[in-house]
Amino acid sequence: LCRADSSRIALRTPDDPAVRFRHAVGTRYTGYLGTVIEPGKGLGGGVLVTGEPFRTDDYAADSRFTRDYLHHARAEGNVTEMAVPIRSQDALHGVLYVSNRSPRPFTDNDEAVLRRLADYAGAAIANANLVTASLTAFGISGSGVAGVVPGHVVQTARQLLAEDRGLFVYS
Repeated sequence: LCRADSSRIALRTPDDPAVRFRHAVGTRYTGYLGTVIEPGKGLGGGVLVTGEPFRTDDYAADSRFTRDYLHHARAEGNVTEMAVPIRSQDALHGVLYVSNRSPRPFTDNDEAVLRRLADYAGAAIANANLVTASLTAFGISGSGVAGVVPGHVVQTARQLLAEDRGLFVYS
């Protein structure tokens, strides 16, 4: 994604209000999945507080955010990282991350691309939440409904990756 070595999605769901890593592509470190991103902690926690994208050319040395998740970055070997909010209208659903294991900074163009993908994901989540609420209102519920949001987001991201071959690269 954005010529990144890896990407991760941290989301809250209707069943779990915590923003936690739920999907990853290109990662080597297995400790991401399930980790909760707390507001104000680390690069992604800053995104949760401000609602604005954030990027760094040197994750380990950057003093603009706390070191709460530095052990993850070191375990993965991340040097540069960028995170953008996943939102729809007034709701903040999570954070989309991309990282590089070498000192390859992300550009303004990379940020614009990632923001666009996050906006699509936010719209997909909002739509999935509406479908889930409608099904629940009609008495249709169960484990299949709870899984609508993450699966729908992943499918939307895959479609965008397939359609925009020139902008995104899987590692």
